[in-house]
Amino acid sequence: MRTRWVMAAFVGLTGLALVGCGQQSTAVVATEETRTTSIEPNKILIAGAPLRVEAGDLKVLETVEKASGKVVGAPHLKGTLTLQNVGTDQTLRLLRGEVAYLGANGKVIPVATDQEKPALKFGGYNSSSESLDPGQKNDQTIDVAYPAGATEA
Repeated sequence: MRTRWVMAAFVGLTGLALVGCGQQSTAVVATEETRTTSIEPNKILIAGAPLRVEAGDLKVLETVEKASGKVVGAPHLKGTLTLQNVGTDQTLRLLRGEVAYLGANGKVIPVATDQEKPALKFGGYNSSSESLDPGQKNDQTIDVAYPAGATEA
């Protein structure tokens, strides 16, 4: 009698296990990926008085379809912008800056009409003010619109 109960329990558990195996979970497969292209030269220095500007670790990020490689998102330029007041007697207050992309021929490469004009907003150099005192340096991350196809230009 006891063998029947054990056998019935075993058959019941096996049946439940097989029912559980019949269920399939759906997995989400990413159809897009981010493609990163480094910019050469990777560091751009604009030295002037009293402001020294250096853009570094420059990369262009684009969202592309995995299957076709077609670009599906507007490209962005990301990197680090270092501002330094190299003056000795002037405090600087920077409000904004514009980014212009130049091709090998020296002509401006515009961003697409549906992209925001690439601009930099400055501020928050230190906790007491929004200024850059003599000798002071500030690093900030940049993320601005980039012209489609400009990496090939």
